[in-house]
Amino acid sequence: MKYKNLTQLFFQQAELHPSEICCYADTATRRSEYKPQAWLWSVLAERVRLVAAALQEQGIAAGDKVGLFAETRAEWMLVDLAIISLGAVTVTIYPSSSVAELAFIIEDADLKAIFVEDKKLLSVLYEAGARTLNIFSIEEQEAVTSLGQLEEMGAMVEKALGRFQPAGLLAEGSDLVSIVYTSGTSGEPKGVLVTQNNLLSSLESIGHFLPVKEPDEGLLACLTSAHIFQRVAGQWYFLSVCRPIHFCSIEKLALGMKESKATVLLAVPLILERLRRKILQGIQELPEHRRKILEEALHCSLKLCNLRFETKNPFLRGFLFTTTSAVQKALLASLRDKFAPHLKLIVSGGAPLPTDLFLFFESLGLPVREGYGLTETMGPIVCNTLTKPKVGSAGQPMKGVSLRLTGEGEISFRGPMIFTGYQNKTEASRASFDAEGWFLTGDLGSIDEEGYLFITGRKKELIVTAGGKKISPSFVEEKLIRSPYLEHVLVFGEGQRWLVALVTLVHEKVVESFPEAGSSWEDFVTSSDIRDLVWAEIESLQAELPEYERVKRFLVLPQAFSKDKEELTHTLKLKRKVILKNYEKQVQGLFA
Repeated sequence: MKYKNLTQLFFQQAELHPSEICCYADTATRRSEYKPQAWLWSVLAERVRLVAAALQEQGIAAGDKVGLFAETRAEWMLVDLAIISLGAVTVTIYPSSSVAELAFIIEDADLKAIFVEDKKLLSVLYEAGARTLNIFSIEEQEAVTSLGQLEEMGAMVEKALGRFQPAGLLAEGSDLVSIVYTSGTSGEPKGVLVTQNNLLSSLESIGHFLPVKEPDEGLLACLTSAHIFQRVAGQWYFLSVCRPIHFCSIEKLALGMKESKATVLLAVPLILERLRRKILQGIQELPEHRRKILEEALHCSLKLCNLRFETKNPFLRGFLFTTTSAVQKALLASLRDKFAPHLKLIVSGGAPLPTDLFLFFESLGLPVREGYGLTETMGPIVCNTLTKPKVGSAGQPMKGVSLRLTGEGEISFRGPMIFTGYQNKTEASRASFDAEGWFLTGDLGSIDEEGYLFITGRKKELIVTAGGKKISPSFVEEKLIRSPYLEHVLVFGEGQRWLVALVTLVHEKVVESFPEAGSSWEDFVTSSDIRDLVWAEIESLQAELPEYERVKRFLVLPQAFSKDKEELTHTLKLKRKVILKNYEKQVQGLFA
């Protein structure tokens, strides 16, 4: 069904499916508990209408910008729906935003009001100098109007004036519906202007990649809703197909996977890596005879999966698929049922998916499909399908998307889901498109004969060595972080004769191999044992690279990169410039 706008989409679904479950809210306050509470479509629609009526009574009108500063939860979606149903504009703000970032967004977006989640985020808001804003809170707090109080206010408005009619039903396709700020690996964040048509076009494209057919299918929502990937491919897509959303904090992901009936999970590679470690740790804790059976079964399934995706012979591929499925059903089903009994598909985005992670989950019988997109493309715009994935690729363009490479190999797109520009950044908006209207992503890539896109790096991050060789650092880094011991690898070498790297370690894996590291971590990471281990891993993983792309020297850091030092974005990407500034002396020492 074609919808005129998102408000029409939501309220029509509620009208068609009033007694069906729209989502599950986690009501548990402890991290060790997961207590989902079902929300019916009719109940959610009623609550959205009441909050919207109250907001209008508070002076919020169509076109006004309203911030949403909270963790992922069912109430986040409720507030987003209420803002949009007014014809107002939701400005998403990462809950991990610094005071400076928050202050910038408040001014840049010209917020008229803002929702915060709790007391903790309210204090950050006050530090950012936002006391003059109209402030609402999802949770009950003193001196701030809560979500519950807004619902009561909305009921009084309706009693006095009659049933509230959402102004958002009149929104046109070109109307602004949201401003989504990029997480920003360099410089200040840019506010991506999102229209009704952008989101509706994206939802239609996602439907061809991720057809949800079974009535019992649903989404496990754990990524931050401020990120376009979760909000569009997660929240809005599952609303559009009327399938339940199981809300779960990232800290409770393991519980949510085990206890909810969700069948689809959106994730980033870092989360999948942590999940893999947890699964392998669980195997190690089993009785010896059972552990050995599962280890052998997993090893066998991994080999079969590797062969299956390497071969180009369709008959052999089919035979290997059947054989792998038999191994998984006979020996690995119990393992999968232990951590994710209902999960059928993981969609990975936000960063390139390492091949070994793809194969690991595939070997368990839990497919992971990689996609690629940016905030400016409304999230996924290129994806691997469930039936025809290609290892190492980001997939093929989705419906309605045109893809091409510039002469320099830069990936560019055209399509109705592409954004129209940035908030208050006319020059940056203009520079994002070429003369023919193609959006320039800043990413480099290649396209094979079947139309699959392979990401090779960032245009602005290319290293030009003293010998004139052009190297994509991310290409080298992705090779090296396949090591189970290396958490992050950051490669440098601009204008130098060789490449060097800063390395952080996977603490649990190192302690597993070197128990003595647990008691004196900072001393141990500088020991010859660690240097030998890391060098052996690097040498092995870069063996097939040409000499000029190989790391010659490295430094192991005692601590991981952190958000507190602004070394990571909200989506856990590394901020190369910030890290280089923080470790400038150490990096220069590696070139001496």
